[in-house]
Amino acid sequence: MATKTRKARETSQDRPRQDWHELLDKMTLAYADEDTTIELLDQEFGDEYEAEHMPLAYIEYDEHSDMASVAVGGRDGRFPVALRHEIDHPTTIRTDSKPPELPLAIEIVGGDGSRTLVTIFTRTAASVTGAEPDPRPNSA
Repeated sequence: MATKTRKARETSQDRPRQDWHELLDKMTLAYADEDTTIELLDQEFGDEYEAEHMPLAYIEYDEHSDMASVAVGGRDGRFPVALRHEIDHPTTIRTDSKPPELPLAIEIVGGDGSRTLVTIFTRTAASVTGAEPDPRPNSA
């Protein structure tokens, strides 16, 4: 686990607070129903998975309540109830990519210093940029 965290830090990008709402909304649209893992990173008690490979319902930042939320499940009979993880008063959102590319992993640091790692496992190996897909058929 330490190696994965170290690599994420080496390629990470802190996102400005004014971009959080739009970034997380775009991630929800692009990655809805993709397998998602929510991991709580804790130096004192060790890293723990809160959810592993469950379908993403949404990820959001609410400026009014100053809270970030990640929800998985709740969309079908396989996972009928949504599991929601909340981060109060986030201070940092760090991603594994730079704009305009959408991240596949984000770390959210809470006001209390807690760290939550959200990782998306897409069904395709292609990079997601957040751009609208080209409606034209491939001419190759």
